[in-house]
Amino acid sequence: LHCLFFFDIRMFRPSEAQQPQQFAMESPPFKGNYDHIEEGHTPPPKDHKIDLGSPDQGSSGASEGPSGPSNMGVHVNLRNAFIRRVYGILSAQLILTVAICCFCALYQPMTETVLGYPRTFMYGSMIPSLVLIIALHFMKNSHPWNVVLLGLFTVCESLMIGVLAAAYKTAGMTDVLLSAAGLTLGIFLCLTAFVFISKKDFSFMGGFLFAGLFIMIGWGLLNLIFGWRVHFLYSACGALLFVGFILYDTSNILRNLSYDDYIIGAIQLYLDILNLFLYILQLLSSRD
Repeated sequence: LHCLFFFDIRMFRPSEAQQPQQFAMESPPFKGNYDHIEEGHTPPPKDHKIDLGSPDQGSSGASEGPSGPSNMGVHVNLRNAFIRRVYGILSAQLILTVAICCFCALYQPMTETVLGYPRTFMYGSMIPSLVLIIALHFMKNSHPWNVVLLGLFTVCESLMIGVLAAAYKTAGMTDVLLSAAGLTLGIFLCLTAFVFISKKDFSFMGGFLFAGLFIMIGWGLLNLIFGWRVHFLYSACGALLFVGFILYDTSNILRNLSYDDYIIGAIQLYLDILNLFLYILQLLSSRD
């Protein structure tokens, strides 16, 4: 399950070499945000980075640059609209995930069904999830198909988490499940607030995080092959890794992603949160 989430989230992380040097305005526009753009003013290219300034400067640092104060003001407004869209989509994904988990864990006929055929539900969700993530990679700017694919992908991921929720509820470990969910939400909110308030750029962490990602994948495979009993240490390292990814992805959303890449931003954060939740859940379970 962890390996699936690992590969899902990496497929949506475009490299700088893959980003075309052109202006990106292909997806449905942000309503009400382009009306005031003067002729000749264009959004920044995909590799454009917003200067958020230092905490002491507030947003004043964004008013300086080669484009001039007027253009930068437009870019800041578009960036803010992009951020609202990303977190709006993320909120909808998390609400849907919680709803499906509650349905699997609390509705007895559904609980009996998913626990009666756990492999069917797990693998039946994994394969479509991989197909959908590949389709989304190529159709992320094709409205409304990107929304439809995103919804189906979220349902597939939620069903896998729902099987775990049903298993923990049946085993009498609801408190562990709720504790993991609460800790995940609290950590995510704190990290998000820290990036927004400090305005720090965490893009420098990318190389370390990717190296850690492949180490965790290799470690997980070796655990399966040799049956090593290091669940607590493995889970702790995985949780720390995705704490780093939340900082990294949030920073990219604030600075680097194109205005058209709201689907990418939402999925990256969504899978960061799911991975962090799974590792915290495993961490608490190994101590229980």
